Amino acid sequence: MIKQGLMLVFVCCLVFVMSFTSVVFAASEVKTLPSDIAKEQKLAFQYNPEGRREPFKPLIGLPDDDPGDPFLPEPGPTLLEKYDLNQFQVIGIILGELGDYARVLAPNGKSYTIKVGTPIGMFKGKVISISDNVVLVREIKRFDDNGTIVVEEPETSLYLNPINKSPQPEGTLFLLSKI
Repeated sequence: MIKQGLMLVFVCCLVFVMSFTSVVFAASEVKTLPSDIAKEQKLAFQYNPEGRREPFKPLIGLPDDDPGDPFLPEPGPTLLEKYDLNQFQVIGIILGELGDYARVLAPNGKSYTIKVGTPIGMFKGKVISISDNVVLVREIKRFDDNGTIVVEEPETSLYLNPINKSPQPEGTLFLLSKI
């Protein structure tokens, strides 16, 4: 009984191997067609994308990056751009080789980490420098002065330990350097 089972397995393996070898031999016996017929067969179908959507573009999700797209929403202000600069309080500054960072406390009671280039303030302000006691922010203020549009770019300093405000909690300053 065991011999019959082994014989059956051997025959199945043999048939399996023979089926692959016959395919290889059959593939090597294929004759090439003349070049005219081969070109004709290659041009039998051509894809025409006219009037069809781009197949690799997602159906939902990100909108087009085309600035002329009327349906592209304007990016809304971040949480740091919803408040006036005078409402922020610097509670910490970190200076180091990997970059300078400051921690600010917003009027909503949450603290945020900012670095140079971070947008902050209601008038399209950006952090332009961070030093050991000061975060310097440049804003772009536009207003109408009797029919003339006036653009100002004031620089506002946010201090870690301001002199004029005594009830502000003590801030911390970390200087990081390689030892």
